[in-house]
Amino acid sequence: MCGYGIGSEARRGSVRNYIPVCALALLLLLLLHPQLSMGADSGPIALVYRKDLPLHQQIAQEISHSLAREDPGIVTVDWPLSSNWPPASEKEFAGLKPIFAIAIGDIALTFCRRASPDLSGFFLLVSNQDQVAEAEGSGLWTGAGLWVKPEKQLEKFRALLPGAKTLGSVVSAGFFSKEQLTSLQQTGKRFGFALDIVEVAQRRDVLAAIARVYKRNDGFWMMPDPQLLNEITLAEMLRLQTEYARPLLALSPRFVQLGALLSINTSLAEVSKQAVIFARKSAGSRDLGHMEPLPDSCYIIHINSDVAGKLDFKAPEAMQSSFDFITLANGGKP
Repeated sequence: MCGYGIGSEARRGSVRNYIPVCALALLLLLLLHPQLSMGADSGPIALVYRKDLPLHQQIAQEISHSLAREDPGIVTVDWPLSSNWPPASEKEFAGLKPIFAIAIGDIALTFCRRASPDLSGFFLLVSNQDQVAEAEGSGLWTGAGLWVKPEKQLEKFRALLPGAKTLGSVVSAGFFSKEQLTSLQQTGKRFGFALDIVEVAQRRDVLAAIARVYKRNDGFWMMPDPQLLNEITLAEMLRLQTEYARPLLALSPRFVQLGALLSINTSLAEVSKQAVIFARKSAGSRDLGHMEPLPDSCYIIHINSDVAGKLDFKAPEAMQSSFDFITLANGGKP
């Protein structure tokens, strides 16, 4: 009897010691491999892009490789699109139950938000500013549009042009809604700028309007208005920049190569890195909370060094890490 009792007590002690050890081992396993803690039903990360655009394909491929390299446990699925996708593809996409999407371009972002309205994601190269605002306003999406948002440009302009008080621009009638124009004016005031934005209804009035606005302001701000951007208007802007020695704030590095003082853009490489970071975060948590805007490292300031010398433009030392100095192309001819 006594022998039986002692052996039973010893076995019970060994079981009591064994259970905490097993629990600790399981906890460590989950901590070291967070993808295991999400459950077997976790969906993939979807890479959605236009299949007919090589740049979009290339970006999707690079992001997919980065995710595989940095976290082999993450499952990704490619979702190439045409501009006219069949309605059935939306249902098929929703059936995948993706936990996160990376949408490259306008079509991809539209598709994702229509197919899975509650899906969180990261977008790149979206040109439609209204679409960008709606996606970010949902709290589910963040990313980089094709053009840097006006408020971010104004923030950078203030640091780059501390003495400037007014910025002028010319747009076609209807390019901005009344609400957008009011909001932009208010944003300008917040950064210490009085914005002089003139709307033009007739093509024949464009060049005269550009000349008037350029003459009375400290700088000219180019807008992504396809109705007004052409070789003739660009040549006039560049001529006025020289005549009045006031900066032309352009849309892209191509315009800077052609003679504008500077442009503020996003670095595609840095933005792609952010897409990977957000995707990895989503793989570790189903609730990302409100999506935060891009960090400052994603922005790059292209400066024409030749024009900077002529305008006596001095780049702030504190911003040197984000500068890309370039020189005139084609002799400065559009």
